[in-house]
Amino acid sequence: MKKRNWILKVFSLGVGLAIGCVLIAKVCFESAYDSFYKDIDRIYIIKTGVSRQGAVNDFNQISGGVAPGFKQYVPGVEYATRTTFLFESDKYYTEDRRQVSGKLVLADTSFFHVFDRNILEGDPVQVLSQPRMAMVSRSFAEKMGGIDKAVGQVLYNEDASGWKFTVGGIYEDFPENGSMNCDLLLSMASYDKWSRENWLGNDRYVGFVKLEEGVDPSSLTEAIHSMQEKNQPLEELEKSGSKIWYYLSAFDKLHTSDPQVRNTIVILSIVSLVLLLISLMNYILITISEMVSRSKEIGVHKCYGAGRWDIYKMLCKETMKVLLMALGFSAVLVWAAKPLVEDLLGASLRALFIPETIGVLIGVIFLLFLVSTIVPGYLYDKIPVGVAFRNYRENRRKWKLALLWVQFTINIFLVCFMFVIAAQYDKALNDRPGYTYENVLYYNVRGVDQLQASRSIAAILSNPEVVDVERCYGLPFDYCSGNNIYLPGDDRELFNIADQYAGTKGFFDFFEIPMLEGRVPETIQEVAVSRNFVEKMKEFADWKDGAIGKEIYVTEHSDSSGMNQGILTITGVYEDYRIGLLTRNDERPSIRFTADPELYADFMPYVLIKVKQLTPEVISEIQKDVQKEITGKDIEIFSYKQVMQSMYDDNRKMKNTILIGSLFSIVIAFLGLIGYIRDESQRRSKEIAIRKINGATSSEILSLFVSEIMKWVLAAAIVGDLAAYYVSGLWLEQFSEKVTVSLWYLLAADLIVALIVAVTVVINSLQITRANPVLSLKSE
Repeated sequence: MKKRNWILKVFSLGVGLAIGCVLIAKVCFESAYDSFYKDIDRIYIIKTGVSRQGAVNDFNQISGGVAPGFKQYVPGVEYATRTTFLFESDKYYTEDRRQVSGKLVLADTSFFHVFDRNILEGDPVQVLSQPRMAMVSRSFAEKMGGIDKAVGQVLYNEDASGWKFTVGGIYEDFPENGSMNCDLLLSMASYDKWSRENWLGNDRYVGFVKLEEGVDPSSLTEAIHSMQEKNQPLEELEKSGSKIWYYLSAFDKLHTSDPQVRNTIVILSIVSLVLLLISLMNYILITISEMVSRSKEIGVHKCYGAGRWDIYKMLCKETMKVLLMALGFSAVLVWAAKPLVEDLLGASLRALFIPETIGVLIGVIFLLFLVSTIVPGYLYDKIPVGVAFRNYRENRRKWKLALLWVQFTINIFLVCFMFVIAAQYDKALNDRPGYTYENVLYYNVRGVDQLQASRSIAAILSNPEVVDVERCYGLPFDYCSGNNIYLPGDDRELFNIADQYAGTKGFFDFFEIPMLEGRVPETIQEVAVSRNFVEKMKEFADWKDGAIGKEIYVTEHSDSSGMNQGILTITGVYEDYRIGLLTRNDERPSIRFTADPELYADFMPYVLIKVKQLTPEVISEIQKDVQKEITGKDIEIFSYKQVMQSMYDDNRKMKNTILIGSLFSIVIAFLGLIGYIRDESQRRSKEIAIRKINGATSSEILSLFVSEIMKWVLAAAIVGDLAAYYVSGLWLEQFSEKVTVSLWYLLAADLIVALIVAVTVVINSLQITRANPVLSLKSE
């Protein structure tokens, strides 16, 4: 019996510690984002505030000249830097065609003054001041053949094979929990000078500053405004109904200020704590259940002079042994499940268990140790000395039932929460975004010779399984750039739109996007707008006769310094469709253009393919046909649906995490329930024997045990359902379209837990119902 109880204690504590500590490590990982930089309290991100016709928004992007302007014009700024993207693909090649993958950003000479890293090779200021020179991370250099071989090698991106740059230095990798987790830093001097020095528009950059010691960012407001007055047409903007301003936000709070990240931290904290709690409750339950069998032992110790602290010391030693064994067991579990843990949590074990995290875990484990020693110690101390000479019948039944209630509550909460996550994930997988995408494939021909791209399309069209082929600038689930809307003759800047740019003429039919009015644009001076665009325009113009034929001015497109398309005429209104995902839905009005693929192929890099039936064989056949026509770039054919579903991987990981936690919590809880039923059967054996002698049936005796436990399950259901409803609401906030936390989810969780409890009670009560009452009374 004692050996079995030790095994149960080690198992329940070990499993709870394994899952709970890993989740706590993830919480610490997310909470400590970007906290590893020197002088992190002086590093700030430059944020842009915009007011347009009374609508206020803020963004993390700035124009190219703003960050250097902070250094030049704002006293108190020690360093300023900015970064921006360049290539869409993360595949790079050396001159000997060895492929190396990594994330690249453009960075200027002040980058490492703000974001300090150990420099292994080269002078970053010198390297980042020269066009087409780059610094690379240690891990990227090792993939290139080693730190001693990387410097001097020439690289190019697969989308721009003619645009080459040279590795000039190597820096230590950024930690995994860092926003600047990039592998290549290409010199900002490699990019267009106009873009780097522009003060308004083209806000593709992210800017950062490091302030001098003791400088309060709120004291810089006037200096920042003065900088704008010298470099931006603020009066003209105000006349058009717009305002723009900049302010500084703490960089180390950037990650945790994201509502989705914040809610994830809260939810994982709750789940980790309840899993540790259920393990602790089970440990205490087993320890209390041992009171009857250990009462004589405690009584004898007291007869020989043992006091309260001696009892506590004895239990302290036992708890320490169990806890050490449980920690060893949990370490083995975590290591054995390393691939699964790293996949679910999106970080390596090395990154998760950093010294700061280990410190938190030591504190949690110490707290578990104290509670698992003090509570049983208090109850054991109440055992009277006289039990050394007589049977001890006190069993602390109320304590046991209270501990079981806590475990039932946790199980109901986890099962219900899991149902909600699974339902929302299913909704994401079977999303209806306003367009049809089930049988759609695509590939990217950016950087490919257009003659080869055209031949690949011709080869695809000859395939009998292919229904249609179109081209476009961007895919609907991607992030979307923005431009501003004006009306001819009106200086007011009205609102910002999601600019989907151009696609071929059949784009709308391809995705089955309904055209509500008019027709698809046919020339570059024509544009189609969304239903939401027309509704938004009602705030500024009287378009009672409809939008068709109306003229608009769109920045970038209509600007003579941009695409120079002039005044644009609306030829069609299409139904709104989702741009982005359920977790990042772009709610702005949108516009689309049509372009001739022969003339504007470079602006439509995506080739869309619709097939009759999506099968691995069809994909493989199309892949071969395309790659046969395109040389110099490895082309990959993607399933639109699979790629979109993969973008919900974080939700899949959350679902699987809660599922694993739920399963193990149920196992732990019902190990405790089995022990409780076993002890109750032993304690009430005389009562059961008398009932059987007086004619009670087995079913009536079983109902005694079941009905008693079900009362506590019902109480647990109320609290567990309320907790699950609240936490589910927090988690669903990240979705633009969400499932309803239905009463059926709550009832289903209640019924599942109740059913498992009932079956467990019945199975473990059968022995006492079948026992010979005479033998039971004789043993008494």
